[in-house]
Amino acid sequence: MPLRTGTPAMPDSGREEADFATRIQEALYDWIIGKATSFDVGKSCGQIMRKTLTEIAGRDSRIYPDSHSDTASAQTVRSEEQLCETVLECIAHAALWRVLRKSRFDDGSPLVQFFRLDLSGEWAAFIEASKELAELVIDGKPDGTGFGTDEETERLESLRKPFLSLLAKAQEES
Repeated sequence: MPLRTGTPAMPDSGREEADFATRIQEALYDWIIGKATSFDVGKSCGQIMRKTLTEIAGRDSRIYPDSHSDTASAQTVRSEEQLCETVLECIAHAALWRVLRKSRFDDGSPLVQFFRLDLSGEWAAFIEASKELAELVIDGKPDGTGFGTDEETERLESLRKPFLSLLAKAQEES
């Protein structure tokens, strides 16, 4: 399940970076689908973080053997900050998918009808409407550039749940 599309640069290879994010994502997956508690997954994320930091500290002490640990510890601190940010990004993303997942059984057909009837099957218009819907979901209000009247905004708000339903279904299939 692809939770994370971008990862910050870490001190070593891209493979290790991907492995770390993948381990965090795997720990979060059972929480997303409701098979694990926040406590259990938080514990797993902490263990993965500590293990990775221990590996980095050991590698740094071999790379900088005569540094009196100043260079190695500075590198470890930078690594810890980057790893922490990666974990937080993964958790934020997982939280969105967990909440979104609840919408997968909602009815998405009003959005299909909106596309066919109100937008006359115009893909560009649907893309703009989807952008407005995404802003409504995330920001609590559309940016207003595409939907100016109160009636249009009300219509858009009525499509929020069908939009989330289609989004959740697309996520489940990926």
